[in-house]
Amino acid sequence: MYELVAEPERCPTSLGGILRHGSRFGGPAKGRLLRTPIFLTAFLIAGLLVQGPGVGSAVVPVQGVQILTTIDYVNVSATEQTLFTPSQVAVTPGDLVRLTITQLADFNHTFTLSPLANFTFTSSNTSADLSAFFHAHPPLVNLSLGSVPGKKSYANFTAPPKGSYEFVCLENGHFRQGMHGELLSGVAAPANVVTPITTLDVTIAGAIALGLAVGILAVVKMRRRVPPAPPTQPPT
Repeated sequence: MYELVAEPERCPTSLGGILRHGSRFGGPAKGRLLRTPIFLTAFLIAGLLVQGPGVGSAVVPVQGVQILTTIDYVNVSATEQTLFTPSQVAVTPGDLVRLTITQLADFNHTFTLSPLANFTFTSSNTSADLSAFFHAHPPLVNLSLGSVPGKKSYANFTAPPKGSYEFVCLENGHFRQGMHGELLSGVAAPANVVTPITTLDVTIAGAIALGLAVGILAVVKMRRRVPPAPPTQPPT
């Protein structure tokens, strides 16, 4: 007569160990399951999330990742008539704003955005007054557009809290000639105000995290469908 003694289950701690001992780690059926592409994909994604920097790799910040980001695309032109067109644009507070400024003149302009909500310059302000103001209050955006017609300049920034924010040209005399406008953040805009093109952007880290979650859920679901291995018959 033999006495059956159950050997403690040894759980492999590496991916290679899991694949080698699949038949011991839950039976042959589950061993085959652990070799499925879904399971491998989940482990590879997990490795990407925790790996350090290396050649051709990037550190992905997982903690606090914002999976979906709303992007507002805003396009403004700077003209030969020392005007911004459109002179009013609307965004949503907290959105990522991708701003494109197109230079249409053959002389320099700037696009300088005030950081103060509901503050407007007066018609008596000179370019020196504006420069002094922005020295004391660093602008949200400050682009020098150059003097090449057709050149595009870009800026990305987070839409500020609710309010109206003035943008101006700091070139001498341009503000007094009417080169200024408003960025309306969360403010009800008039019917003629250009509203931005809005999209949802899935960040790389968010996409990886989502793929990992889907892979793990698929593995769990498939494992539940695998019947348990038949009990081992005692030796006679």
